[in-house]
Amino acid sequence: MIGLDQLTKSLALANLHEGPKHILGTLEFRVVFNGGAAFSIGRSVPPALFAFGAAVLAIGLIKSRLLRGRLAALCGGLILGGAASNLVDRFVRGHSGSVVDFIDLRWWPIFNLADAALTVGALGLLVVTVVPSPGGRREEPQSWPDPQSQPDPQSQPGRT
Repeated sequence: MIGLDQLTKSLALANLHEGPKHILGTLEFRVVFNGGAAFSIGRSVPPALFAFGAAVLAIGLIKSRLLRGRLAALCGGLILGGAASNLVDRFVRGHSGSVVDFIDLRWWPIFNLADAALTVGALGLLVVTVVPSPGGRREEPQSWPDPQSQPDPQSQPGRT
C-alpha cells in the first residue's frame, strides 16, 4: 500500500504541474497539498497531526494482533498502510507537513490512495465486526486463553 500510494503521488507531482487532467466523467487528477487531516479538517495544526498519525499507527499495530479472519486482517492492513503512507508524506516529501492529494471526483473532497485505503479499511472493519457472518456470529477479537481455566488432564474422568 505504501509503495503504490507513494508511486501514484510521485506520478501526480511529475505529470500534473500544468494543471488538472480530465479522465472520465467527473474524475479529474489535480494536485493539491492538504495540510489537514482527512477531508482537509484541521489545516492549522500539522504538528498535532504528526503526533495523531503516529499514535493511530502505533495503536493500530498493537491492536492488529487481535483481528480474527482474513477480511478483518485485510481491513486492518489497509488502515495501517494508509496511515503510514500519509505519515511518510508529512515527514519526507517536504511540503510543510502536507499530504499530496490528487484524485478529484468534483463531488467529493480531493483525496489520494492512502485516504481511500483508510476509508475502505475503516468501513470494512466496521462491517466485519458489527454485521454477523453467514454462520450467524460476528468476528470477535481473539483473546488469549486463561491458563487457570484449562482443565487438568489428570483430573479428567476415565483417566488412571
